[in-house]
Amino acid sequence: MACCAPSNSPGAGAATTDSCKRVNYTLGMLMGVDDFVQEQAYNGTRRRELAREVLGYGTVHGLEVIVEDDGDKGSRLRVTPGMAWLPSGTPVCVDSDQCANLNDWLAANAKEVLKKIVGSPPSISLFVVLAYVQCLTDNVPIPGEPCRSDDELMAPSRIAESFRLDLRLDPPAQREEDALRDFVEWLLGLPFTSSSPTLDEASFVAQLRAAAQDWLNPSSPPTTTSPPTLPTDYVTGSAPAGTTEALLRTALRLWTTELRPLWMARPDCSCNAPPIPPADDAVLLAQLDITLMPATANGTWQVSDQSTEPVVTDESRRPILLSLRMVQELMLRQWNYAPGEAVVAETLFGQLPDPGLAMTYARSDHTHGSPQLPALGGDLSGTLQDARIESLQGIPLASTSPVMDGQVLTYEAGQWVPMDLPAPVVLSPDPAPLPGQTGPAGPTGPTGPTGPAGPAGPNGPSGLAGPPGPAGAVGPAGPAGANGANGAPGPAGPAGPAGPTAGGQFVGRGTDAPYQIVVAGEIRIVTVNRNATLTLSPPEGYGKLDGKVASVGAGDLTRMLVTFAASVTSADKLPNYIVKLTPVWLEGTKVGFRLYLNGAVRVTGPDTIGFEVLVVGDSQLVDGTFVLGIQLEVSRYAS
Repeated sequence: MACCAPSNSPGAGAATTDSCKRVNYTLGMLMGVDDFVQEQAYNGTRRRELAREVLGYGTVHGLEVIVEDDGDKGSRLRVTPGMAWLPSGTPVCVDSDQCANLNDWLAANAKEVLKKIVGSPPSISLFVVLAYVQCLTDNVPIPGEPCRSDDELMAPSRIAESFRLDLRLDPPAQREEDALRDFVEWLLGLPFTSSSPTLDEASFVAQLRAAAQDWLNPSSPPTTTSPPTLPTDYVTGSAPAGTTEALLRTALRLWTTELRPLWMARPDCSCNAPPIPPADDAVLLAQLDITLMPATANGTWQVSDQSTEPVVTDESRRPILLSLRMVQELMLRQWNYAPGEAVVAETLFGQLPDPGLAMTYARSDHTHGSPQLPALGGDLSGTLQDARIESLQGIPLASTSPVMDGQVLTYEAGQWVPMDLPAPVVLSPDPAPLPGQTGPAGPTGPTGPTGPAGPAGPNGPSGLAGPPGPAGAVGPAGPAGANGANGAPGPAGPAGPAGPTAGGQFVGRGTDAPYQIVVAGEIRIVTVNRNATLTLSPPEGYGKLDGKVASVGAGDLTRMLVTFAASVTSADKLPNYIVKLTPVWLEGTKVGFRLYLNGAVRVTGPDTIGFEVLVVGDSQLVDGTFVLGIQLEVSRYAS
């Protein structure tokens, strides 16, 4: 089965290429066919090399093998569309269902089939194999010498990449696939047990090399038969006991450096390495185990129509190439390890935890058991469930029980006895502070406001403020001084009441206060016949604040989005921002409205912030003049 056939014209001869060379494009260079062929050869080789060396080969998707009934013709083989990568690194795509009648194939290959029939009832194994072909197509006229034949006047201008599906009597060699499975199975058998002594790296490497001894150091030179006789196993024996997880990295290193080159279809990466034989540069899709019966017409064999399952499909040896995404997901999942069959009993108090080395886990109903209760001693007697304190630090407790609240244990006559506490001593309170004097030491409240100045006398300065009262408040100012040449100051007024005790945080400025008001202002939005303008009072507000009406709701005219930008020193030093919005009813407001902070405050630069305010009216702002007032304050604080 194939999607295209070779062109009738043999075409021009292939130019000599070297896959290690690429064209050096130089100004003035005359390009020829060999240059373009060389460039194709280089890029194609690198692409196939990447897939062959790094990705591997096998079915990527699709290519399901189905055996179905074809009526009077018997069993039919069908392969669905799909894609695979070959051992050479060549991608092959099957773009439509491909079918073959098994009886027709058995009749066409009767001589070869006869040599492979075994058993009773007779049976045969066929292998469904996918390979790559390319076809020269699209003939075009080419220049040349006169007196040429018609075949020499045309040459193919295109190379079509295609596929070939075969039924073979022998499977393709897939040593790397079989060896990889064998090596991984060997690795998964590494016994991680706490009782085994830990292997050192040299011992582990020696045992791994011994397991692959038939390939690393064959006992006899390779045979000259075709194909040569090779060992049937790749990694023999069991994994060594005492392996640690750290030695897994060593095993993977040996696979890469020593073992994989033995089993690759093309381990030589040089440019002149021989290509993979076409028979081996293929992917095995399935093995068909067919029960046969003689054909009545021509004496050939055909699929039995008397067996309940004449064709058994076995895809267990098909190489599968998982996508990197699938591999990633598998690595991140938790595998279901087998449960353990025993646990270690805890027999001592204070025993240190030990995670162990076993790969199994404990069942949900497991128990480690518990030791017997220890005997009580020292100041305790009885059992652990009914323990009694008979002494404190070896001194016995008196048999007398407490008789009233407030009694305490007191040491007397060699034992602890209950005793009343002495009457408490009542201390006199501190004397009250005198008026105008500082009270007793304690937390100082904030400084009180300065008292108002007294009226100034003629040609004299105003009176001085009174001295601070307790906790720092300042009393009212004294009366103005009498008239005089220089205006003498008035006497000090009496002390004011004590200020409140300090507590909480207070609004600060600059960049060091833990809580700051950074910008504030009064905003007025005026809409005249659906055109909105915004003004600030004062023009930049407190701090530097700027705003504009970004949009007015189209259609319903009940929503306005106002954007604000503000200058803030070290905008990200105190990262938490609070916006306080208060609607103000003005003479031209006319409709009720609500305010919402639209999203969070954004730090837009080292010294700038931005935010949006959504204004929602209770009714439409139709033609006319509307005035909406907003008081806005933005503060910030540390976490």
